[in-house]
Amino acid sequence: MSGDAPSIPRGVWIALVSGVGLEFALGVASLVVVPTNRPGGWIPARGEDVYLAHAIIGGLLGFGALLVLLRALREGSLVLLGAAVGAAGLLLGAGGGLLTVSHSGRPAGIALMLAGTFVALFGFLLGLAAQLRDREPQEGGAEPH
Repeated sequence: MSGDAPSIPRGVWIALVSGVGLEFALGVASLVVVPTNRPGGWIPARGEDVYLAHAIIGGLLGFGALLVLLRALREGSLVLLGAAVGAAGLLLGAGGGLLTVSHSGRPAGIALMLAGTFVALFGFLLGLAAQLRDREPQEGGAEPH
């Protein structure tokens, strides 16, 4: 780590983890209210409010993950790895979301969104844990540099 204070506050990591949880819940709600056998298209005829909330939260999470990734370039390698894995998971989920537009790609898209959710969650938790570990006092009571 390059500075005395982490460049990514703990609250940002917690917000990303919470956002991934919210995104997962909205995805499950979308599966319940949006028919999976609907015709292809960007906006479904039924359940569009949940569907759009799912897409908007995913987009905001992706933007936040990009910002965290850019800030993590100044952090230790595990913090950077966590940010990169988290962002990659969100990108994987976004790709799955794009696949669901087509009826034939919907099952694969749903599977990719689920996988991306767990990859992103793992990445952001890894980044948070690594940053917290780096902030703990070293043996003998000395603070990390």
